[in-house]
Amino acid sequence: MVNSHMMAIPIMVPTVPKFEHYKKYLDQIDENRIYSNFGPLNDLLIFRLSEYLGVNPDNICTVSNATLALQGLIATSSCFEDFDSWSLPSWTFTATAAALGQVQRLGTFVDIDDNWRAVFPDIEPAIIDVAPFGDSIDIERLGKRKAAIIDCAPSFDALRNVKLVASYPVAIVISLHATKLIPAGEGGVVVSNSPNWIQEIKKWSNFGFSKERNSDFLGTNAKLSEFSAAIALASLDSWESNRKTFLDLRQKTLEISHIFNLKCSPAEEKGFATPYWVLRTNSKTQSDRIMEKLSQHSIQTRKWWGEGCHKMPAYANFLRSKLSKTELAAETSLGLPFHLHLQERDFVLIVEALEQALK
Repeated sequence: MVNSHMMAIPIMVPTVPKFEHYKKYLDQIDENRIYSNFGPLNDLLIFRLSEYLGVNPDNICTVSNATLALQGLIATSSCFEDFDSWSLPSWTFTATAAALGQVQRLGTFVDIDDNWRAVFPDIEPAIIDVAPFGDSIDIERLGKRKAAIIDCAPSFDALRNVKLVASYPVAIVISLHATKLIPAGEGGVVVSNSPNWIQEIKKWSNFGFSKERNSDFLGTNAKLSEFSAAIALASLDSWESNRKTFLDLRQKTLEISHIFNLKCSPAEEKGFATPYWVLRTNSKTQSDRIMEKLSQHSIQTRKWWGEGCHKMPAYANFLRSKLSKTELAAETSLGLPFHLHLQERDFVLIVEALEQALK
């Protein structure tokens, strides 16, 4: 593992609003004297997110982080049916599978298609889809299910006016982690076409409390604090400006990638703002060569999702189908530096290193 502090160009530099941009919200916290427990800043955040996403506020709730949001959705899906088993792609960040394991449900890893999207058997009633690296969603491709959760952690740009039209309950999760597009330091958002599911996960995040403060079912404490809501609101204030910068940088990364006849992740190729630059190389040998040469130039790279969750010891008890395309994606994907602090000279150095690696 390369020490990012020694890198001339680090893989990622989180950009969270400065104090001066969220001070006005902190002043409201001082005035309200409400610090958590679904406070007024949380309500404001939900209202503003509802306008952006094009859904009713009753279809949104916040959670202290996106992994707990996934965990809570799985745990509370019993309000429709008690699903013992869920299918999910191995090609995802470990948090997706960890959420399933934490609620002690059986997981089955499925393979992906050429666009890195999970291919689910028709017989699977409950699924966890993943929109990789900021991609959009398409409910129709999921087929007919009894419940579906979609991990959309970095997909904020791709979810404007999102359509969750389905005959069954669907929920998506957005991350507010410091490395994502709307950073709150930490936090998560759940959006569902089922207001009932939203109410259940809201109760789950508050110890399973009913109005009488009785725990109706086993919940936890996963509420978003007013302080995190304040930073998220400041991030929303600057979103359009930051989005333009992300897209300008995205154009540079696409141009560089295409010069070397390399594609990027599907989300990037579609033109969405994402917090990643993920190359799709032509072979494992080529990927390894790029990684080695960039490291020699103190340019950090990362295999964002490693070899796939199915190779991780934590998920040894998960079932799995044939995962040939997952393993190909793991061998040929490579994350390059991408963040709002990149300068023109950084891109020049990256191009020089790529030229040496691919000559």
